[in-house]
Amino acid sequence: MADDGDWRARAAPPVTLSREAVGAVGSTRLHRHTVELPGVRGARRRKVVGVVERPDAVAVVVLRRSPDGADVETLLVRQPRPAVGDPALIELVAGKVEDGETDPVAVGRRELAEEAGLAADHWTVLAERLLASPGYSTEAITLLAAWGTSEVPSRPEDAHISGCWVPLSDALAEVGGRIRDMKTVVALQLVAADRHRLPPSLRHAHRRSP
Repeated sequence: MADDGDWRARAAPPVTLSREAVGAVGSTRLHRHTVELPGVRGARRRKVVGVVERPDAVAVVVLRRSPDGADVETLLVRQPRPAVGDPALIELVAGKVEDGETDPVAVGRRELAEEAGLAADHWTVLAERLLASPGYSTEAITLLAAWGTSEVPSRPEDAHISGCWVPLSDALAEVGGRIRDMKTVVALQLVAADRHRLPPSLRHAHRRSP
């Protein structure tokens, strides 16, 4: 039911009555929570929910000027995602926050080196701790942009991940088409909507007419 209340006001949090561990695979843990939620006219109701506890993550929009100077390009990678049955999902460089890591930029640097064999001189935060799927998961993702890249050694264990530079305009045109990964969609849109965060050389494309 909709009302005319202040959408910014904080609602009363649910009361967690019990937590039960169900299982774990690697860093992913499944719990069964019994919670008490606000109901109609002050009444409260109980609900059992499945909660997936996941480490937080970062995703990086890596940018550069194309070699001919005509375009702003972004780095997209392909990697298998068995959970959605995709052998080569198109997405940004991304990865989870490991134990003891607190700086998302440091995590982004590590992931960029491991997955793409690149380092970047310049970084900016696009959005902090966006909730990936709050209906059931604890995971929050911080979105970053990086530029000023140079090559560094990558990890052999990430050899299944391949990357390519794509004009940013082409990547944006594929949102909802070949690009379906949500963190990638949101990060690309944030860069496109807020280019003043970037240096002047990366704010506009200068494509020549054919």
